[in-house]
Amino acid sequence: MKKTLYIAASLIAVASCSKSELNQEISGTRDIAVSVRAAVPATKSVFDGEGLVAFESGDKFNAAIAKPSSPAEAVKVASSKGYLASQYYYGFTIEDASAASPEFSGHFYSIVGDDFSDEYIMYGVSGELYNSGSDLTQWKVQVKDTQSPSQTSWDCRYDAMVIKPVTISTADNSYDEKYDEYSTNNAEKVEFAHLFGFADISFADIPEEYRDNVVKSIVVEATGENKDLVGVFTVDVTADVDTVTLTPFSSYSSVTLKGDGITTVSDYHAWLVLNPGLYDVKITVSTARADLVFERSGLNVVRSSIARPTVHFKSADTAEIKDVILSDGELWSAGLSYLNYINSYNPERAWGPDGKKMVFSISYPGANNVNYGSGATDSDGSYVQVLAYSNISGGSVILRSDASFGGVKMIKMNLGVATDNASGDFTVSLVNGDEVNELGKVTVTGKTGNYDAKYLLFNAEKTSGYGDLVLTFDNITESNCRPFVGNITINPAPWFDIESRKIKVGKAASSSELSCPVYAASEAPEVVSTESWITASYADGKLSCAIEENTGVKRSAKVYLYGKGLSEVKDSVEFIQESATAKTYKLSVSSADLYKMVTAAKDSLETAGITVGDYSSYKIHGKFTAVATDGSGAEKNVKMIAEAAHVAESTESVFYFEKGFYCASPVGEISRIAATASKKMIASNYNFTAKLSEDGNSWTRLNDFVDETSSDPYSSYALNDNDLYSYFNLYNGNWSKIGLYSFEVTFTAD
Repeated sequence: MKKTLYIAASLIAVASCSKSELNQEISGTRDIAVSVRAAVPATKSVFDGEGLVAFESGDKFNAAIAKPSSPAEAVKVASSKGYLASQYYYGFTIEDASAASPEFSGHFYSIVGDDFSDEYIMYGVSGELYNSGSDLTQWKVQVKDTQSPSQTSWDCRYDAMVIKPVTISTADNSYDEKYDEYSTNNAEKVEFAHLFGFADISFADIPEEYRDNVVKSIVVEATGENKDLVGVFTVDVTADVDTVTLTPFSSYSSVTLKGDGITTVSDYHAWLVLNPGLYDVKITVSTARADLVFERSGLNVVRSSIARPTVHFKSADTAEIKDVILSDGELWSAGLSYLNYINSYNPERAWGPDGKKMVFSISYPGANNVNYGSGATDSDGSYVQVLAYSNISGGSVILRSDASFGGVKMIKMNLGVATDNASGDFTVSLVNGDEVNELGKVTVTGKTGNYDAKYLLFNAEKTSGYGDLVLTFDNITESNCRPFVGNITINPAPWFDIESRKIKVGKAASSSELSCPVYAASEAPEVVSTESWITASYADGKLSCAIEENTGVKRSAKVYLYGKGLSEVKDSVEFIQESATAKTYKLSVSSADLYKMVTAAKDSLETAGITVGDYSSYKIHGKFTAVATDGSGAEKNVKMIAEAAHVAESTESVFYFEKGFYCASPVGEISRIAATASKKMIASNYNFTAKLSEDGNSWTRLNDFVDETSSDPYSSYALNDNDLYSYFNLYNGNWSKIGLYSFEVTFTAD
């Protein structure tokens, strides 16, 4: 006898033909209320492959009706009562899944006159419908390629069932004068059946070193001719389930299951919902330390049944180890960026170069709240991994690699705390099973919003150089703090912490000493000068240079430093010496000078027929004279542009402007800029500030300003010691005018 795949339930239908006083557009349409009473109280997740099916809270299915005269064409219905009919199905939702006979209830609203019938055939599909229209032979259902089962069952959201078509009669009805509508009652039998099949895959004979590894994910990939494992499938919901076929619409050859963070390989059950068929498969079990890969033939997936294969680890199966083993002195860098920091959406991240990536995650032992990492940048734009976003209630934070590194000789980290006065201990360790090799500990005190920190070295040469990399932050003085780690580098090349990479020197003979400590070096660096007029040497972390007098034109030279350690590195410092004929000039512009520029601009505007408005701003030009400071009387003209000058409001005592007030051509090497104005110069692009440029296009704001007065008029200045800038800009980013009384710029030029 042929075994049916349908499981019985009962159905009650209530139909009405109603007239609406509120919406004449749908007057005369018919609403049908339907309740489906399930016969078996349980949940779909306990389906045993032998026909048992029932339901759980939140279950629903989508139902459609058709007239017997056209049984494959769905009648159009509305999404809600009182709306126009615009779709071909309505969602039926379970009322009480715990009831002895739980019910699904739903409606077919706004059936129009042409679709009225004394009988309808009712169809239904649970699961995800995909672009389903009026043709009931071409409905589409989906089983996803990423699923979230438990260890005892699949997630019923990834299953799909059809109901056996059933006839609803609306012929026997009565008239209600009060509501001016007809109603009818009838009961029919409804049966459900699964469309997809199921698998419960377990594993055995796993090698001892992997059997207790926690499963992170499992990927089942079809490798043979049949690759339609999951996806969107077309189904004829009018056909008998014993004969129905699922036609691939957009299918996928693999399905991924996420681990629960607890279950090990030896205990894992991979519950899957799959398209019925016979498959050759590749199964990849991913754990922190290795990917176990199995290739098998003949996974037989049958509709409304469970395949329960046990996969044994054999000699032909592989374990792809995730340890990163570095050759002698080989460098490894995490490569942090805004694309790969750990946060609440990405609790673990793979860092490092292609082919040697390592997964890292953050944990909060003993914490009683949810915490997670975030990203930030330091003043140089380099990315850092913030280890805690909120209160560290458990008293510690641990950043740990999933697997082990080998060949570790030295580790370089940028460690810090971006919270005022909060401090804690950073401990760096290599952990191999029960063996913990502490490489070093450092106490760090923080500063709010400051993600700059010195790079620290941790030496591993006295250890085996093998183990999980573990960074612990504990002994915290303020639990609500933000510890961070910058880019992690294993076996770093030596590097120099150079005080300045470009030095300006005068034309006279002089000497220069520059702080320049070298790190991760095995010996003192070698120093080489490119020009004979500089003699350079290195000792005790300092670069010393003797510079000869310049009797000719401006000249430059580089001093190269060569560091040797696990690898070699070259760095340099550039010296620029002014020419023998160079002079220092001072551009001093008073309010009277500024007013001359304003009046000339006003005359020019009026000559051009432009009426100068009281509150309008104009782009104007001016020319000022810089005088040599050596008493020689040498002068240089400086052309300047004000982008938005308030011409009508400016007076002999004050010049009003917005935006930039800058030189139009290079003046020389600028060493000092000062101004007296209604606001003091500060390090902010949104206030009154000073900017310098090498080319007049790309501007750099000065950051260290000195206040000389504390009230209006404010006098302030800033120095530029080494950077070679020859354009200046008195910039007002305050979006309102300020008053400038005078300014002064000191520069050196031939």
